[in-house]
Amino acid sequence: KQNVKASRTSSNIDAFYRTGAAQFALVVEGQDDTTLYNVAERIRLSIASKTGWPGDIAQWSVSIGAATPTETNQPGQLLSAAESALAYLKQQNGTNKILFSNQLPAKYKRMHSGDAGVAGNLEVFDPAELLQSMAIARNSGILRVTGESGVEFWAFFTDGVLKKSKLGTQLRGDSAVIEFICIFEHGNFRFVESNAMASSGGEDPRNLGASYDTKDLNKLLLDAALAKDNMDAARTKVPNLELYVVAAQENQRPALWDKLKASPMPPTSSEIILMQEMLKMANGSLKLKQLMQKMDTNPTPWLYHCASMLLEHQLIRLTAIKTYAYL
Repeated sequence: KQNVKASRTSSNIDAFYRTGAAQFALVVEGQDDTTLYNVAERIRLSIASKTGWPGDIAQWSVSIGAATPTETNQPGQLLSAAESALAYLKQQNGTNKILFSNQLPAKYKRMHSGDAGVAGNLEVFDPAELLQSMAIARNSGILRVTGESGVEFWAFFTDGVLKKSKLGTQLRGDSAVIEFICIFEHGNFRFVESNAMASSGGEDPRNLGASYDTKDLNKLLLDAALAKDNMDAARTKVPNLELYVVAAQENQRPALWDKLKASPMPPTSSEIILMQEMLKMANGSLKLKQLMQKMDTNPTPWLYHCASMLLEHQLIRLTAIKTYAYL
């Protein structure tokens, strides 16, 4: 807000929206190209120059795609033009840069991932944007994404509404979507319309049970953004998964639990359940990586976050020596 106000020459209304897990839209009303660029540049510089972000993250950068009504007077087309400029920057690895849509190469044509039968890779579309584009295009069909390790994620849409999802053999529903958004960085995707699903191979999601159901996509995007932030912060506290996990002694745990629950950001009831499950297996014979693999019906970000809280509050410790705790 401060960056926008610093460039304002009138009292027109501005609006700021979250349009994805890590994507935002800013509407600056009644300004010319020069003022819009100044706004974008102030935002870019303020983010690039800031240090010490929450979660022990040293530095962030931002890429900004911009468009003005000189190109189109239709709000939807204006947003699409700005998104095309941003997509081009991402495709060209243009981090920490600003690009107006009228600066795009004449032959550049953005691939819309919501188009029927489209295929592509996650170098251009990040997972959250890919899911959003399906919803915006009101597509019906199945999206399949194969990651670098060969693990497959699929999501089934009906008229743009995310209905069911699965990742690998263990994660289903909301958990699968959160894992996909937070973990997948590279991979190939393919979207197949409902009327062509029978001939595309694979299981038909329409025949699967309620455990594959997902909630509102917008809510999931926000949940995934929070999970990713928590995981990034946890990784600074749990940098090595190859260490053995040892639980605190039984007689010490009640006081440690009380301290954890009274902390400024106490765990949720579902996080407490996960942490209790971790403690049961933390007998010193399993490395943290092995322990997390045994709990692979839960998204990786959740496991990182729970392990980090247990470690921070001394309910577990990590050691290079295989040992056994007093359980």
